[in-house]
Amino acid sequence: MKTVRQKTNAVKDVSGNGNRVADGATLVQEGNSPADHAHVLHSSPISLKRKQLENDLQYQDAAINRTREASTSRKRANKETRPL
Repeated sequence: MKTVRQKTNAVKDVSGNGNRVADGATLVQEGNSPADHAHVLHSSPISLKRKQLENDLQYQDAAINRTREASTSRKRANKETRPL
């Protein structure tokens, strides 16, 4: 018959955020100051993707061949092309 061992949870003796610092002192970039969060982008993922596509040469107006695009769209509408 197996014996069941009980797990004991460790008890922390450190109060607060878990970092030992002197009274009144704070850690660098701990998050208490607005300057600590200045590096965070305030952009949504869709706006970041839009900026990436705007800078991508593949999607620039000069890179798109309008005649070829219209021809392909017309052929797809008429079912003359193979599906991708």
